[in-house]
Amino acid sequence: MESFGDYSYYYNLIYGDKDYYQEAVKVKKILHTYGEDIKDLMVFGCGTGNHDRELCKLGFNCQGIDLSEQMICEAQKASAKEALNIKYEVADIRSYHPERKYDAVISLFHVVSYLNSNKDVTDAFRVARKCLNEGGCFYLTFGMDQEY
Repeated sequence: MESFGDYSYYYNLIYGDKDYYQEAVKVKKILHTYGEDIKDLMVFGCGTGNHDRELCKLGFNCQGIDLSEQMICEAQKASAKEALNIKYEVADIRSYHPERKYDAVISLFHVVSYLNSNKDVTDAFRVARKCLNEGGCFYLTFGMDQEY
């Protein structure tokens, strides 16, 4: 699915007014209601990595996956520019095979809205489960204007 194509180049311009730091603070607060020891995050649909970078600055270890090679390229450039150690990978959240487990899987903004069938959603949820440590949490949001 290369439906994002050139979108990755304009994504940060379109969402330039979005307060990723405040959203990351809210995500941290929500995650820590499930345990202060949540540190390792898998980010489904990381896009250009804006949330990942802010979460990393708040003390999380992040790994992001996205279906768009261009989005991952932009995320890698931005993370390198800020000297942040975030691993990014081009992968499909419906079929990803994790190499390790995480304390939490997060999927923010409207990533799940791109899944077009019940099977797609079920497959993504199964992958999330495979990514999680025992007792880990899966946090996702829907929509563009949702409060975190």
